[in-house]
Amino acid sequence: MGTRHLAIFVFALALSACGGSSSDDGSSSGGTSSGGSSSGGASSGGAGSGGTSSGGSGGSTVDASAGGSGGMLDAGACSEGGTSDAGAEANIAASCSVAVIVVSRIDSECSGAGGEHITFDVLEIGLGPKVTKIHHGDHAYYPPPEGPNQVGQVFVAGIDPFGALTPRPDNPGWCLTGLPAVDGYAHTLLRVNNATEGSTKMKQILGL
Repeated sequence: MGTRHLAIFVFALALSACGGSSSDDGSSSGGTSSGGSSSGGASSGGAGSGGTSSGGSGGSTVDASAGGSGGMLDAGACSEGGTSDAGAEANIAASCSVAVIVVSRIDSECSGAGGEHITFDVLEIGLGPKVTKIHHGDHAYYPPPEGPNQVGQVFVAGIDPFGALTPRPDNPGWCLTGLPAVDGYAHTLLRVNNATEGSTKMKQILGL
């Protein structure tokens, strides 16, 4: 009996030592696990960092947008192409660019439908970026009686600016060659008698 009890006791001690060692390993493992967590944390941190990075980028984008939004504010403060339900003066006042312009050239299209292509020089700018040459008209466009139908006629114009001089391609088949480059399109025209009257009228429309 004594021998048997002793054997059982020794066996129990051995199991206990094993369990302890397992437990130590487990702690270790847990430590490693914890290291894993740490590592996971680092990963998380990395991901967070990535998020921040991304967020930072987003910040940049937002900043860029803010700059763009400045652009959007500009765009919001004016109306490209005018407003269909407004009169000429309201259309001009809401334009992205406003100027007094004079007809410098008229090119008549010789297609089946015809059409007048009008080029203007800018005499005075009242609003918006600097523009120098403007066009109006197109394929199948025929001006109303008040013009623009003669070189020298003066108008206050609501203009969509292009931002740079843009070439107009030749179309010999339609008798359109050598048209000068332009940096804006006049979407609304208000006829005046001369440049002085145009300047006064433009300032009145813009409240200057």
